[in-house]
Amino acid sequence: MVNLRRFTSLCITFAFLIMVYTGIMLFIVPQGKIAYWTNWELFGLSKTQYGSLHVTFMVLFLVGMVLHLYLNWKPLISYLKNKNQEFTLLTKEFLLSLIFTLAFLFGTLYEIPPFKTFLDFEDSIKTSWEEDGGIPPYGHAELSSLKSLCKKTDIDLNKAIATLKNKGFIGVSANKKLLDIAEENGYAPNAVYNLIDIEENEIIEEHQTKKQNIKISKIPKMGSGLGKLTLNEASQKYGLDLNKALNIIHKIAPKITQESTMKTIAEELETTPMELFEKLM
Repeated sequence: MVNLRRFTSLCITFAFLIMVYTGIMLFIVPQGKIAYWTNWELFGLSKTQYGSLHVTFMVLFLVGMVLHLYLNWKPLISYLKNKNQEFTLLTKEFLLSLIFTLAFLFGTLYEIPPFKTFLDFEDSIKTSWEEDGGIPPYGHAELSSLKSLCKKTDIDLNKAIATLKNKGFIGVSANKKLLDIAEENGYAPNAVYNLIDIEENEIIEEHQTKKQNIKISKIPKMGSGLGKLTLNEASQKYGLDLNKALNIIHKIAPKITQESTMKTIAEELETTPMELFEKLM
């Protein structure tokens, strides 16, 4: 006969170990837009798979803990008794554990050090993937049809289709999703996009028309790490007028300084670092 206590304890242990592992993977995984755009995988599993495993084993852990509490109810109750064996919540252990839990809760919610430092570290790990894989031109670009993608990024659709067919791609059509084209041909969405992206001279012509003859050398490319630069660093690297940029930003976000990162400013203005940069040129 199966020992129910032993079975429950082992299930909880295995579930806990897998939750710890998947939790670590989700800690370092890039942001969703980067993960899906680059078809990110680590040790053979994608961001979605790590997330799914974490959720399902959380359920197993939860069910196991409920059963564990049921099987060990008497020892648990004994933790809530004082020296006179009277039931009370005011034991040292209970109060200390409650204070510890609340410290983690409010420290995280209100971003109090060292919790904020830890969360900033997580963010730096996630954003570090951007330079390696590039940033999509807009959110969930991989789910757009080739026609829609080309329209939104000012790429010639016919030229894009011709380029992909010349590269040996199969199943290419205007109404097919970029993700489907990529998967059918063994590519990540960003790799397909890089193949059909317009040439530098075409970029120059478009920006000359739309941005009053701005030189292409001043426009950072996707994946250049623009979001991690401070406004001051971006102005020095790409020739932004710092005072003009601050005047524009302060109309909406007066607390922003030249030491704020482009990512922070973009989030404050509800845009992307690239779109913010173009508005400030």
